[in-house]
This record gives sequence, structure tokens and C-alpha cells, in this order.
Amino acid sequence: GVQWPIAVVYFDSDCYFSDHNVWGIEMTNDCALPMEVHNAGFRRIIIKPEFYYLDISVVFEKPISNFTDYLFKNIILAAVKDMFGQVGLGVDIDVIKFDAKAGRGILRVPKTALVTSWASLTMLGRYDDITCRVEVHGVSPFLPSLACDTRGYFVALDRKTILS
Repeated sequence: GVQWPIAVVYFDSDCYFSDHNVWGIEMTNDCALPMEVHNAGFRRIIIKPEFYYLDISVVFEKPISNFTDYLFKNIILAAVKDMFGQVGLGVDIDVIKFDAKAGRGILRVPKTALVTSWASLTMLGRYDDITCRVEVHGVSPFLPSLACDTRGYFVALDRKTILS
């Protein structure tokens, strides 16, 4: 199944999670948390987000001069409508941020419509007789995680640094 992110938060009630020893230290009899965490009143909870955030850009075959947030939103809605018709337009897709120079923006999509929205954006080939495509740079249930892409980091280490 789907594995959701896990957080540790304060609560004063009893624990009710699995019985495996996650931390490899002494566990309480009535709780799946370590003794120190249980005594402090912590509990693990599972976060199930309502929305997902997509970092996308629209790339045109020939650059256009007047790329606005209005055009950006219309391209997104046209992509969803082309693939799923009027029913697809029933999804609330919000533009959180838009950069006209880069043609890039962040969308907020309900988790129930993530797959359909993502598929329709990926399959877009034309908008209003203009050849274009949508590139999905990142998808996350947490908006701050889109701010930092660890796949883009390259650390140059010389042999002395590695051996020391």
C-alpha cells in the first residue's frame, strides 16, 4: 500500500500503533513507542494530506511574448478538459505561484484528482493551435519540499576529503 509520512507529535492519550521496535531501544508494554517517548507523552501519527502540489512549466515550440497567469491557468484547464471533458473541469486546481519569465508555476490539486490532473498535463500537445508541452518538475504533498530539489545537488569531493 501507500506509505504516508510519519511525524511525532505531543498527545496525552494512550498509544495504539504497531508492536515492532522501530528505534531498537526498550519499549513499553502497552505502546509501540520507546519508553522515553511514551513517558514524555508523545504519539506517532500518520499525516494524510488533502492536497498535492505540482511544480510545472509550460514550454512552447516558439516563445510567446505575453505569457500571463491567465493564459497559464487556461492551458491547465484546457488540458484537463481535453482529456476528461466537462467532468474533469469539476476539479479545483489552484495556481499558487506563477513566474511568467520561466513559464513555471506551482499548482494545488486535491489528492483525489492528482493522477487525472497529472496525466492530462503530461499529455498536452497543443493549446489554441500553438504547439506546447507541460513539464512536471516535482510533485509533493508538502509545499515546502518543492523549494529544494536534492536531485540537483552535486558535491565535488577530492580524494583527500574522502579519505580524511
